Amino acid sequence: MLNLSRLENTHVVQAAKFRFRDVKGIDRLVQSIKREVKSSCPRLITEDDSYPFSVYWTKWDDKTNQIEVSCYLKIKSYGNEYMFAKQSFLEAVARGGNLDAEGYLNPPPSKSGAAQR
Repeated sequence: MLNLSRLENTHVVQAAKFRFRDVKGIDRLVQSIKREVKSSCPRLITEDDSYPFSVYWTKWDDKTNQIEVSCYLKIKSYGNEYMFAKQSFLEAVARGGNLDAEGYLNPPPSKSGAAQR
C-alpha cells in the first residue's frame, strides 16, 4: 500500500496526437515541447537522472501519430497546488506543440523557412 500524502514528487504523463503528414517535423516538435515545458514548469525535476523528463514519439499509424510527454514535478499529488501545476504542464505541452482547434500538435516551421511543408 502506498500513502500518497507522503510522496514529495508526482509523475505526470500526457499523450498528444499529431498528423501523419507532420512526421518530417517530429524533431522540431519534440524539441519545442521540451523547451516550453522546461521554461513553463518551475516544479519540473531535471537536475538528476533519477526522475526522467522525456518527450518521445510513441505511436504510429496511417492517420495519426502520438507523442508522449512524461515528467516528475516536485509537488504532492493532491490539492489545488497540484492541479495548478498539472494545468501549467498541460498548457506548456499545448503551447510547445502548437495545439490546433482539432486537438492535433503541429511542428514549428523549420529554420530554413516557414514556406517548406
